[in-house]
Order: sequence, then C-alpha cells, then structure tokens
Amino acid sequence: MEYDNDRLRRRTTRTETFCWVLVAFLSPVTDSIAILHLNVAGCVVAFLVSGITFPLYLLFAHLMGTPFIAGGRKALPVLLFGLSLLVVSGLILTIYWLLENPNAKTALMAYVSLNTNTIYRVFGW
Repeated sequence: MEYDNDRLRRRTTRTETFCWVLVAFLSPVTDSIAILHLNVAGCVVAFLVSGITFPLYLLFAHLMGTPFIAGGRKALPVLLFGLSLLVVSGLILTIYWLLENPNAKTALMAYVSLNTNTIYRVFGW
C-alpha cells in the first residue's frame, strides 16, 4: 500500500480483478453462442480479440478510477473516458477489418463484418 497526499491508496482488489476477467470472458462466450453458433474458428477469433483487448480494459479501469474518485472538475475524466472508449473500440474494429473477407459467407464473416450491428456490439461491451 502506498500513501498519496496522506490518503491511503489501495491496489486493485481480487474481486475487481475477477469482475474484469468475467467481463473479458462474457463477451466472447455470448458472441460465440448468439452470433457464431459455436463455429470453432469464429470462437477462437472471439477469444483472441478479447485477449488482445483485455489489457486495455484493465488499463482503462486503473487510469479512470483515480480521476473519478479524486473529485474536482469532471471535464477531464469524461474526456479521458470518451477517448479511451474510442481507442479500445477502434482497436477491435481494426482487428475485425483486417479479418474481413467479403467473398466468404461463414459465421465468422458475419461476426467480423463492419456493419451497424457490429459497431453497436463493440461499443456496447
């Protein structure tokens, strides 16, 4: 534990870490069942994308926790929240764009195709 301005700072608890891991696995499992219909290649891609973006979510939780708790002006935390949402979602959509093949008609292509449903799904998570 460290002290910052005479205030005790605690590290991330195991419960919070467990919740982030649960969120990291909930997205690909839900997508695998609902969109990919348990297609093996699609499920692997869903878990790989989740594994790539999971550290960004943890970094987001670590960086955004302090500005929101610290009080004071709220413009900077809201701006950081919006920018980090765009960065994480942009990375996911870029990975989907790299995997997209317009000639294939598989469940994987339905999962990674860039359309409004995919954008809503990415920003929703």
